[in-house]
Amino acid sequence: QEAHRLLERGLAYRDFSTPDEIEADRKALKLGERRPYRTRADALGADLERERLDAGAPFAIRFRVPDGETVWDDLVHGEMRFANADIEDLVVLRADGTPTYNLAVVSDDADMRITHVIRGDDHLSNTPKQILLYDALGYDLPRFGHVPLILGTDGKRLSKRHGATAVGDYRVQGILPET
Repeated sequence: QEAHRLLERGLAYRDFSTPDEIEADRKALKLGERRPYRTRADALGADLERERLDAGAPFAIRFRVPDGETVWDDLVHGEMRFANADIEDLVVLRADGTPTYNLAVVSDDADMRITHVIRGDDHLSNTPKQILLYDALGYDLPRFGHVPLILGTDGKRLSKRHGATAVGDYRVQGILPET
């Protein structure tokens, strides 16, 4: 529903890309081209878009990332800045009708009136995308905090294969935080 609201307000667009076009886009992105799918979608025109819709052609819905910069005060890191030019137009609804992670978490957090989102540093790159979606959908923005990941002795992110997976487990084992 939110994806269609974005579409109706001109904040998103239909992406009718074929698998071959998607593969070509991946290659173009690696070479530094920005938003090749937006260029294709904008060049499509209303008449051809209507033809594809009438023919039942599958499409994803992409959020049109605005120009500018996304800035927030992270509860752990302080002021964070991301240039929107470095954020690709993100798919918010797949061709099969399922929402993507970033749209789903924004919608769920807004529905649950979440005020604070505390998560690992590995989600820092998702935060500007989500802030843009919060703003575009008119939702109140929660506070964000990104904490360092707990790593195993092998230097990899802690997982079940490492044994203890909760901070409390380490306290029970007598492992205390570094001071």
